[in-house]
Formats: sequence, C-alpha cells, structure tokens
Amino acid sequence: HHPCMQKLMATLTVAVGSRSAPKLEAAKAGFTRLLPPGGALELCVVGVEAESGVAAQPRGHAETRQGALNRLAAARASEEGQTAEFCISFEGGVETDAAGREVCFAVVCVQFRD
Repeated sequence: HHPCMQKLMATLTVAVGSRSAPKLEAAKAGFTRLLPPGGALELCVVGVEAESGVAAQPRGHAETRQGALNRLAAARASEEGQTAEFCISFEGGVETDAAGREVCFAVVCVQFRD
C-alpha cells in the first residue's frame, strides 16, 4: 500500500530516488518551502530504491548527471513514483578544479508528474 494515501486532506507526494536519510531530508526541506501557507496541503516524502548505474563515487559532471538521471527514472518507474506529483533525485560527485583541488558537488533532478 502507498504510505501517502491514508490522509484525507490534500497531499503533495514526492518520491525520492533514494532511501538515504540526508537525501529524504533535503527533499522534505526543499518542498516544504514551496507549500502554500496555512497548511492546506500536506507534504508526503517517500524514498524508493533507485540505482545510479554509475560508479559509487562519480567523477565529473557528466557521470554525476547520468547517475542523477538514472535515479530519477527509477523513482518515476516505481509504484510510488508513478502516482507522486514530483520525483526527485540527488547524486554527489567529485572533480578536480582549476587549482588542482578535489571538490564535491551535487546534481539534483526534479520532474513533475507526466
């Protein structure tokens, strides 16, 4: 059964392409800021298994972006993702900057229900 379907009030469901607590919290924090004031809409964030299909630690923007897109597609294809208003994925990557330092960054993909 779907964890968000038990409520009687209007619900905005967000499927996250991960079960990682920090990623779920990031999605919750971001979407909470978009809710209308007054509490007329309840936010339901649900994590789903989603493989990145890239290295455990992606290097460079292209590989990191591909991992985020793969996770987004997996989230959308999941039972929860098929009915969610939004699906979101996060992928962290590393790259070497112009000064030769290793830097961390993230790619975030968001999709509204088709």
